[in-house]
Amino acid sequence: KGQMASQELNQVYTAEPMAATMIKDYPQVKHVVRVAERGAWLIRNGDIKFNEDGVLFADSSFFDIFDFKLLQGNPKTVLKEPKSMILTESYAKKYFGSENPIGKQLNVEEDTILYTVTGVLEDIPQNSHFHFDILASLNSIRAYAEGNWVSHNYLTYFELEEGTNIQQFEESLENMIITYVGPQLEQILGITLDDFKNAGNFFSYHLQPLKDIHLKGGSKDGDLEANGDISYIYIFSIIAILILVMAIINFVNLSSAKSATRAKEVGIRKVSGSSRQALIYQFISESVILTSFSMIIALVLVKLLFPAFNQLTGKELDQSIIFGINGIIALIFLTLVTGIIAGIYPAFILASFKPSAVLKGKVSAGTKSSWLRSILVVLQFTVSIFIIIATIVVYQQLRFMQNQDLGFEKEQLLVVRRPDALYDKIEIFKDLLREIPGVTGVANSRAIPGKTYSNT
Repeated sequence: KGQMASQELNQVYTAEPMAATMIKDYPQVKHVVRVAERGAWLIRNGDIKFNEDGVLFADSSFFDIFDFKLLQGNPKTVLKEPKSMILTESYAKKYFGSENPIGKQLNVEEDTILYTVTGVLEDIPQNSHFHFDILASLNSIRAYAEGNWVSHNYLTYFELEEGTNIQQFEESLENMIITYVGPQLEQILGITLDDFKNAGNFFSYHLQPLKDIHLKGGSKDGDLEANGDISYIYIFSIIAILILVMAIINFVNLSSAKSATRAKEVGIRKVSGSSRQALIYQFISESVILTSFSMIIALVLVKLLFPAFNQLTGKELDQSIIFGINGIIALIFLTLVTGIIAGIYPAFILASFKPSAVLKGKVSAGTKSSWLRSILVVLQFTVSIFIIIATIVVYQQLRFMQNQDLGFEKEQLLVVRRPDALYDKIEIFKDLLREIPGVTGVANSRAIPGKTYSNT
């Protein structure tokens, strides 16, 4: 983070020499790797050629930190040599079909030196911190701002030794700023680091756990992918809990209201020697069994509707979260808890009936009116009203976004990717486009708004 000339900076990029310096100056750092994105790349294998967005470059220490599953290749050496690259399993098939891609070569842009495939990686999971289809050695491309501490072009990931005090380590990074950033700042701007700070500017490094980046990281310049927001998870979780609470209330109300129909059963069981505790266990067990059947039906519906839901949301949600071992254990626990909560009150009501009162027919009038059921009905309607209001608000917000004037006619706008590949012929290309009937204007830019890469 930083501030310079009243402009606040909050970015993920770090300086080129930072990784090597951390290994040299900080014994707490166990492993470190730099990752860089340089936009789209034209990848060719003979007549097979594609303009690829999913290309990243990384140091050879990549697999010391990340546990992506390498199907072929040595994790210690796959990214060691210049002009080496790893393909994901699906991209290995895309370029080489059923052939073994190891040792095969690909053209990258107009580079006369071919890249050699040194490894094949299992396709990146949907719930990964970042995604890529091709991972190439970072020493394959020209180093940006080599040795420069005030130019930031790399993402630096590192692993600390077990037991490291995170707060103290983060504070110690100030020494890196004083030792390396300060002298270069003075050389470029002609002022000392203290003068820089006294002018109202600041510059600092902050750590962020990898697993917190997507939901708790917020929006920062240079993020490889759009981050989520943990508040949405909380909101959806609360809504899910409220809906579950409504279902529990429904079950409690119906069971309580119908308790009179089972009064004779309770009376006969007690006369036959059944204890109150045994009856409570029976009715709670019935509730858990009913909840279990409901859970099975719900899982079947989720499995069947998952593809349609993914298509509707434009996401690829990971089913293993639900159908994996941890997911199944969590669902079993949820089923038991829900069944017990929903069945415990009706169970105590039914088990409290006295055989003498039941056999004399004096139970029904007392069980059909309950102060607790009245409270539950009011709570159920309150929750329903809250969810309806929230739904209306969300619908209006979505409608507003869909109908908002963007300042241009997006239906009439066409974006042509990678005109940088034309080099000095961009202006000729633009002139040729203007000659096409129906084209009213042409412009080119260094970046597509919302994208991090700049060669467009």
